[in-house]
Amino acid sequence: MIKSIFKSENILQLINKAIEGHKRFPLTLLCAFAVSVLSIIIAETDQESSTNLSKALVTFALAVPLFFSMEILNERKWIPKWLTLSAALLFLLLYYFLNDITVRFNEEDHFIIRTLVLGLVFHLGVSITPFLKKAQTKQFWHYNQTLFLSILTAALYSITIYAGLSLALLAVDKLFDLHINSDLYLYLFFGVAFYINTNIFVNYIPSLTEIDNQDYFPKGLKTFTIYILLPLVAIYLVILLSYEAKIIFQWTLPKGWVSNLVLASGVFGILAFLLLFPIQNKTTWVKKFNKVFYWLMLPLVALMLVAIYVRLNQYGFTEARYFVLLLGIWLLGISLYFIISKKDNIKAVPLSLMIIGIISIYGPISAFNVSYINQSKRLNAVLTKHTLLENGKFVENKNLDLSEKEIDKTYAAIEYLSENNLETFEQYLDATQYKELTKAQKYQRASKVEKWLSLPKKTKKHTPLINIYQDLNGFHKTYNADFAIPFYLNSNKVQGKSDKHDIKYLLEKKADTQIHFELNDEVFDFDLKALQATGFEQTEENLTFVQESNNWKVTMVITQYYEYSDTESNIDGKVYLKKK
Repeated sequence: MIKSIFKSENILQLINKAIEGHKRFPLTLLCAFAVSVLSIIIAETDQESSTNLSKALVTFALAVPLFFSMEILNERKWIPKWLTLSAALLFLLLYYFLNDITVRFNEEDHFIIRTLVLGLVFHLGVSITPFLKKAQTKQFWHYNQTLFLSILTAALYSITIYAGLSLALLAVDKLFDLHINSDLYLYLFFGVAFYINTNIFVNYIPSLTEIDNQDYFPKGLKTFTIYILLPLVAIYLVILLSYEAKIIFQWTLPKGWVSNLVLASGVFGILAFLLLFPIQNKTTWVKKFNKVFYWLMLPLVALMLVAIYVRLNQYGFTEARYFVLLLGIWLLGISLYFIISKKDNIKAVPLSLMIIGIISIYGPISAFNVSYINQSKRLNAVLTKHTLLENGKFVENKNLDLSEKEIDKTYAAIEYLSENNLETFEQYLDATQYKELTKAQKYQRASKVEKWLSLPKKTKKHTPLINIYQDLNGFHKTYNADFAIPFYLNSNKVQGKSDKHDIKYLLEKKADTQIHFELNDEVFDFDLKALQATGFEQTEENLTFVQESNNWKVTMVITQYYEYSDTESNIDGKVYLKKK
């Protein structure tokens, strides 16, 4: 059997298949290789000097689906090859040079959101590009079914290859005492996940001519859709319709979380419809299901839009709420389309998602622009109404009396703008205050602005009064410890034991800044009152607390400290233990 596996003709066949894949999709595979290499380099590079490398990595990652779309489109010979590839290359160059990964004040959220949405748009482009000019909906379905199965196949093969090679490395390491660097497992993962996986995927994509001539429906896909996907959709629909009946009967506002469930049911339902598309006219109940599903989605989408409207009215726009609203509107539009349309062109699904994806990250009604304008207006309205501005600058109002709704509006606006559009406050602050604000840690800025405005204390959880955060991964320290215990303390205890180290431990928050730590029969009480001091400087040293006994050296490192009120706080961190 082993001899047959390693027969020369089998190896040659494998090599030839790989060569054919590289000839057919050279730029796609080149970019996938670059992603693997850059991932390995970045893993060995410190965070401060890896910014440009990270931006290059993201650009090459986006290039993989973009070049795949262009290279498979070229098989149609509709557009000159040089034109499609030049357009793709020009876009990637503009993306790299015009997008700043750190943006301003080290904010990277907008860059991440824009990249993720662009990635989704390019992947949707893969699904529709070769059929933009062709009306054959059935062939479009077969093409996407091929993509779907190729993705699953590539994933299965890649997982198997990585697991097998990792075990082989481990076996060689343990049996021959080679002391293999553990980083090799990570490098192997990058190579398999990006380059090898893409290789396998493209090699399982037949030519467009072959796909155009396909005319079969996989039985396995039918079984999966009918017996797994559709029952899940039915369960979601029953839950959501029952919940909608409940809130109508009780005449209460829907919970914000219901939006996620409506989106999930819509996605699963549309996916089921797409998977069953070729047999819908052959199976009566499938065709009926499609129409009934979209009629049932209308009241659920209405429920979702009411839920998101309530949150928008209370707290204003953020990128997350923008996308929920946009997807709700899209779900409403796509439901009405399939109810009204007699042709049911399934290309409308990826094409419409691509359009709203581009709209959401570029232009005047992008998520970033809408959120900024909305929150700025909400904040300015409160400042003007309660005379908190004098010559355009913040001033105290001793008789300030905000309603609960205005408190929600003000704190939400300050929190959003201080984290995402800090330059907004330059017009409201003097030079000293603004300089202090720009130097503050991202999640501490809001509390500074609230203090300067002398806003009333919060009666509910809004922005923390004190907000401290540090990334332990950036310090790369283990304090010469034998092992570490992570903890997340609100009101719960953290306790456990380690038979290997023969210990039992208990961590408990005794007061707002008091942590009680029991280690076997020894007790260590940590006082973190320094975190509440005015002008506390957030440094690694100030967030590290050490105690020693005859048996142990205990180093407590605080990673997060949130104080919401005089009696409410969260404390997260790690305890490093060194046995003497």
